[in-house]
Order: sequence, then structure tokens, then C-alpha cells
Amino acid sequence: MISDDARATASVGVSPAESTPAPAAYPGAGSGDDYMFASLHGNLVAHADSHRDPEADLYSLFHARSQAMNWLSGSSPDRDGEWGMNDASSEKGTEDRVAWVQVVTTRPRSEHRPAPVQPFLSCFGDAVERIGVLELNAAQVLIPAHPRAAVTSGRARLAVVGELLPTTAWFCSNYPSRTISVQLTLDSGQHVGMHDVSSKLIAWCNEIKQDVVTLHDVSLSASDAVVLQPEVDSHLWAGSDHHQATYNGELCEWTLDAIGWLSAFLVDGAVQNGLSSPVVLSIRRR
Repeated sequence: MISDDARATASVGVSPAESTPAPAAYPGAGSGDDYMFASLHGNLVAHADSHRDPEADLYSLFHARSQAMNWLSGSSPDRDGEWGMNDASSEKGTEDRVAWVQVVTTRPRSEHRPAPVQPFLSCFGDAVERIGVLELNAAQVLIPAHPRAAVTSGRARLAVVGELLPTTAWFCSNYPSRTISVQLTLDSGQHVGMHDVSSKLIAWCNEIKQDVVTLHDVSLSASDAVVLQPEVDSHLWAGSDHHQATYNGELCEWTLDAIGWLSAFLVDGAVQNGLSSPVVLSIRRR
């Protein structure tokens, strides 16, 4: 369990009246680019286990899983980690949101490493699994995106996503039996970035040899966007306006692990084509 004092140090938290989390004062936290936030939408049925620790809430479970996998920063002097804790909750929220978690990334920005969104969502899923059985209908993720010079040559281009491509064998072991049609929206908020790179992203995604995700078409119309409530709070990113691109496609499996891979891959592709701001990805199965 996480003590109240430890939680107060790591997290500002959310009052019962608030629908969205406030950022935590984690040492080293910078601008909104440094935050990752995820929410799960669907149905979560708690385990009927009288032996489960009643105080083991999502915050403490996510903290423990992050620490166990060496993803948590600050847990010991010899661990760099990927993120520091902010807050988390599995209390029933607005609409069909059943759980959310917020962290701040702590590793230095790199042109050659994707944002740690795949381990972030994998950790989230592991923690939620300890609470109950999740029927996932949709998910929303705030992903850091750091600008860099464009890379056009084949080998250098693959080097940017080189940490992701070798992992596709895990997903492709079930391909195509678990392939599912999805609709997803990438939103760069006040920045026009997603409008500028929307069509390029389809070609970029489908040119790279991978069987995890395929994109077919794109729409810039707000009426086609995947809208999940509540929205990611604008204090975490430049999100008071919406510049959205919505895609139809296929994902090799409907898991948080695959959604995490997809998120890191697509945002890296968007950055490669000129995006320079954080992005919110909203995805639902069709």
C-alpha cells in the first residue's frame, strides 16, 4: 500500500467534485509536453474476492506495477525509470469512463526513442486487471510529441521507430485471427499540426513493413471525430481548440498493449512528417 504521506508527495490528486485530474508537482516536471494521461471507457466489473486488499486502489496498484517493472522514477537511486506518479482512479466517471491514470515522463527527450506509451498502457492494464474485469470499448491517450528534423532516407527513417518494429512479432503471433476494425482520432489541439500531416501519415504508416496497424482513409471533419468524455484537461496540453484527423483502419488485436504500440508508432510518424506538439489519441472499436 502507498501511505497517505507518500501519495501527497507524489500527487496533487482530484477532489470528488472534479472530473479531471490536476497535475502533480513531481520533481523535474516541465511543460505539458511531459505528461501522459490515459482513460479507459467501457465497463469494469470488480472482482468478487473477499481476500483482496480493500485499500488496493488503482493508484497504489499502478504505482506497485510501475515499480516492479522498473518503470517508476525515484523509487531508488539506481533506477532511472520512465515516469513519475501523478494520480489515478477507477471510480465511475462521466459517461462510460471507468478508469484513468496520469504520469509525468522523466527520461530526457530523445530523437531515437518513442514515447513510453506502450509500457504506460500495459502497466495501466495490469493494474486494472487486479481490480476487475474490463470490457474495453474505447480509450484516450495524451502522448508527448517532440519536434525533430525530418528524416527521409529509408534506413534513417526506420531507425526512428527501430525500438518498436522488432516487437511486432508478439502481436503478429495472433494475426489475422484477432484483427479488429477501429476508428481513431489524433488531435493536436490549438496547433494545426495534425491537419498538416493527416494524409502523409497514412502513406508513412502503410509503407513501413509492420502488421500491427493499417490506415485506410482520413477525415478532418469534426463530425467524424471519436469524442470521449470528459476530454483531457487543457492544462496538460494545448487542447482548448481542436485540429483533428480521424482514420478508419484495422488493429491486429484489441488490447491496451496493441493500442500503446499503435499510439507510439503513429505519433512518431506524425512527428516525422512535421508534428511538433502533444497529441491526444482517441480510439474505439467498430
